[in-house]
Amino acid sequence: MQATLLTLGITLILALVTALVGPAFVDWGRFRTNFEAQASRLAGQSVRISGPISVRLLPIPMVRLQGIDVGPPAAKATMSAREINAQLSLPSLMRGQVRAAVLRVDAPRFALQRDAQGRVAGPPLVASDVTIDHIVVHEGRIRVTDAASAAGSVVDHWSFDGDVRAPNGPIRGEGAFVVEDQTYNYRIQTSRGSDGGIKLRLGVDPADRPLSIESEGTLSFEDGAPHYDGSLKLARPAGLALSSGQTVASDPWQVSSKLKIDTSAALFDQVDFQYGPDERAVHLTGTADLQFGGGARINAVLTARQIDLDRALVMTDPAARRPAATVRGLLETLGGVRLPLPLTVGIGIDAVTLGGGMVQSVRADLSADAKAVSIDTLEFRAPGYAQVRLSGRLDAAQWEFAGPIALDAPDPKTLLAWLDGIELPNLPIGALALRADVALSRARLALDQVKATYDRKDYAGRIAYRFTTARDPARLDVGITASQFDADAAIALARLFSAGAASTGATFEWPGEIGIAADLGRVTLAGVGAKDASARLEFDRSGLRIESLTIADFGGAALTAAGRIDTPTKPAGGTLNLDLNVERIDGLVAAARLVSPEAADWLRANAAGALPAKLDAGITIDPTPSGGTKSLGKVKLMGTARGIAIAVTGQGLGDLTDPRHAELHLEGDFQSDDGALLTALGFDGLARENRAGSLIWTVDGPVAGDMAVNAKLSGPGLEARADGKVRLADVGLQGNGTAMLSLADVPALRREAPFPLTARARLAVDGREIGFAELDGKAGPSSVRGQGKLVLGDPLRVDANLTADQVDVPAMIASVIGIPPQGSATADWPRQPFQPWSKVAGRIVLRAPQALLTPSLSATAVRGNLTLAPGDIAFEGLSGSIAGGTLSADLRFHGAQGALAVHSRISLANANLPALLDGGASPPLAGRISGKLEMDGTASNPSALIASLSGSGSVSVENLQIAGIDQKAIEIASRAFERGTAVTPARISDTVGRMMEQGSLGLPWVTAPLTVAAGRIRLGKLVTPSQNNELAASGSFDLMDSMLDARLTLSTTSDTGQRPEVSVVLKGPVGAVRRTLDVAALTNYLTLRSADRETKQIEAAQRAAKQLEKLNPSGAGQQPGSAQTPAAPRNPSSGPDANRPDVRANLPVEPVQPQTAPALPPPVTLTRPPGSLQAKPAPPFLTAPPLFTPQ
Repeated sequence: MQATLLTLGITLILALVTALVGPAFVDWGRFRTNFEAQASRLAGQSVRISGPISVRLLPIPMVRLQGIDVGPPAAKATMSAREINAQLSLPSLMRGQVRAAVLRVDAPRFALQRDAQGRVAGPPLVASDVTIDHIVVHEGRIRVTDAASAAGSVVDHWSFDGDVRAPNGPIRGEGAFVVEDQTYNYRIQTSRGSDGGIKLRLGVDPADRPLSIESEGTLSFEDGAPHYDGSLKLARPAGLALSSGQTVASDPWQVSSKLKIDTSAALFDQVDFQYGPDERAVHLTGTADLQFGGGARINAVLTARQIDLDRALVMTDPAARRPAATVRGLLETLGGVRLPLPLTVGIGIDAVTLGGGMVQSVRADLSADAKAVSIDTLEFRAPGYAQVRLSGRLDAAQWEFAGPIALDAPDPKTLLAWLDGIELPNLPIGALALRADVALSRARLALDQVKATYDRKDYAGRIAYRFTTARDPARLDVGITASQFDADAAIALARLFSAGAASTGATFEWPGEIGIAADLGRVTLAGVGAKDASARLEFDRSGLRIESLTIADFGGAALTAAGRIDTPTKPAGGTLNLDLNVERIDGLVAAARLVSPEAADWLRANAAGALPAKLDAGITIDPTPSGGTKSLGKVKLMGTARGIAIAVTGQGLGDLTDPRHAELHLEGDFQSDDGALLTALGFDGLARENRAGSLIWTVDGPVAGDMAVNAKLSGPGLEARADGKVRLADVGLQGNGTAMLSLADVPALRREAPFPLTARARLAVDGREIGFAELDGKAGPSSVRGQGKLVLGDPLRVDANLTADQVDVPAMIASVIGIPPQGSATADWPRQPFQPWSKVAGRIVLRAPQALLTPSLSATAVRGNLTLAPGDIAFEGLSGSIAGGTLSADLRFHGAQGALAVHSRISLANANLPALLDGGASPPLAGRISGKLEMDGTASNPSALIASLSGSGSVSVENLQIAGIDQKAIEIASRAFERGTAVTPARISDTVGRMMEQGSLGLPWVTAPLTVAAGRIRLGKLVTPSQNNELAASGSFDLMDSMLDARLTLSTTSDTGQRPEVSVVLKGPVGAVRRTLDVAALTNYLTLRSADRETKQIEAAQRAAKQLEKLNPSGAGQQPGSAQTPAAPRNPSSGPDANRPDVRANLPVEPVQPQTAPALPPPVTLTRPPGSLQAKPAPPFLTAPPLFTPQ
């Protein structure tokens, strides 16, 4: 038994050893035919094995075949493999079944073909009696061809590792493949469907991109043609770890649809494109289809009512929220999708919220392939009512676009504000229409073939901008041709475009290199027109090159320039020539205002008097003889300006890249043979007539330090000097110095005699402010002292405190308000218009111990303020002592539209009337006078202004004494003529005149209103104390010709109740008033009294005769002449005239009627009583009459 068991064991061991070792000693190649036959049976096609064959039985049965080709013997193999290694199941083999536990296929090669009918032909399937549990494929290649289109593709490096139940059993596994150098990982799972089809689940993931493709559906075959019905989903997750180990985080998006595939087409229904997470997703819906065959491509249509990209794209960086930057991010995101087939998509969106604005009516037709996107049409309406249309080719991965664009923007400011994403300046921008070919890349932006209409003006040309790189600065090239060019609008548009970050998401830096080529017919810059402008210039790292620059007329200035300046070289060099011909300064002021408003104001205020001007300038920059990095620049300016010969030379030594540390030396010599130089410097009021002038000045010192300045202005009767140091500061010039001025005469004061002026002061300059202190000088005979400051600008501001020993008030007022000069002294007011006022503002405090009001009247302790403003001059708070009283006044002048308006207020309190009138030892009037007067007027010349004055006031006098008026004159004259003196006008005038000259009239007080109308001051009703003798006064003073017309009437009450009166008439110009005595009323009164007296005497004689007749009645019978006739009563008028006839003979029996007085004689001129007003000349405003006369 033991021997038997031992024998069986040995036998079994030998069998096992034989099974293990035996196959290694078997030449399986001898059985190649058997292997090929069996393989052909399993494959259903001819199989050829050209490589080695090996078989192993234990421990695991294994068959390895190399060099396998499948296909007809005489044709090309439809399938091949480098090696097939099958691990067989031993139990299955013992049961007579072929079951491969593991099948390894190395480098399989096979092809799939789609015929014209859409049927797919591929490699043979494994026979049904072969079962495979697990299959592993390495380095496979599948060639796919389409017979209809002759197109094909290759799936390379195909691998698979999974379970397969051949031929129709379920498949589960994963692998990878490479298509067009792109590696994809995939997962596949199949199962048997209930309707005989194959349920398929496929997932594909690109190896280097966060993208997944999944499809699930049913695959069925009908007559050899496949049909697939399922779903498709493409998605980019929010975060993904790539096979390279890199982790990518981004906004998720996905595309899902229903998918149906047959032999002719694939239909994508219910397409849903979603961008962003679910809570803020953007959705587009639509359909798509893919037609197989020649020119196969995907055609899709996507639509949406409204999408909110601002909500979908959560951006913390403000620059990333700008519309173009947002679109750029989207394109870069979608640019990661590499399409297997060309794509044509139509997009329609009613409204898109982007960058805080609303984009409406978005319509696009796009064509895409694996390399780029072709925009067939893209049209939308952007904010600002801008209609945009463009087309072209876009490479989203490289961020490149090229194609035509059309833009119609009624409000480009709003459009660019939306594109930039920030608030922009409120600048007026006109409508813009643009047509151009755009080329955009990461390196540059170019617009070629530009045709634009901006603010109703047409332009043509090109614009190119190169973005800043690590090696090169930004560069701008502009070429433009236009018959009309609005530079103001272009500057405003450029400011809008450059405000903030650029709309492309990259900052538009100020270009370090600029090239300009322009030919313009008419140009508008700062509101000033220019004609025929042409420019060819370039600025880059090599320097500034001006090939040509010409402007035929820029606001009255013609310009020609050419040259070059090589700035980067060490040392720099170059030349520049400039010719300037200026008739008007409008253009230069406008250009200066764009750079410095202060410089423009100075140019406007100071340069206008130097026109016309013709200047030639030359600048040369050469290396220094000693070498080094510094350059020596020389400038020479020659020409004329309004008759002024200009010669300026200078040089500077320094580095052009640091000009503030250069050493500067300038010399200037300005000469004129007439008064042109003085007029240009603002000293035109100092020239009585044209006279020569010379200004010589120098500037020497470092630009960044203290520069010595010396200037000397000289001419006949004129000398001015200024010395000091100035330096450049942020506020402008700063410095200190001294100034001196000496004038033999100041013609602006319009005096007949010379009025010399000398002044000296210390100056302190701080930008626009020039302070002066320790002012000491003489103005005529008066010394002047003070301090203050000037603030340059428009208007010039003056604030000062001045004290003068003596001030001529009429001359000062005339000079300030611009009364034009007269050719000779005259009492007439000038009829020429007021001279223009200088644009000056400020306040000057005036003090003077003495102020001359008229040639014979002055005030003391005078003080007041002169307030100046454009169009307004006011003498405020003027006060002083005059004739023992107080004088105060306010004068305000306002100039507008060629006319001057004046408002004056003058008041006088308790002044001594004799001192005021300068009546000498025997003044005609005495007392203390007070009064006030307000006047207003408006006119364009002094004469009309005086004639327009109107106003009111009052005057009062206390203890008034009037010489030449005797209140007893009427009474004495009446008594004299009552005694029988013959009443004749000559006798009355002589008698009353002698009495008036010897007497005077005293009143405790008088008061009267004043009215002013048409330039005439009228005295109203005089109010006096009630007394027997009453004084009445009336009259006026004409301010136009200084004529007085007054009447003083003295009246009294007689015993008859009548009021005899006598008048004194004053008439004539001030200084030559005629005084006449008017006794016409008194003569009439006395004549009537005399006639009445004679009548009464006649009546008395008649009554006496009748009484005698009654006493002697016997006399009636006497003969005539026989009786003695009684003597007639003595005529009271008898005496001197003994032969005077008896008036009784002619008297009627009835009562005598009163007689009519004889005609009155003309007024009799009286001699001037002692102490009356002396003749005085009219107080002139130098050569003009005074504005207000205090008399």
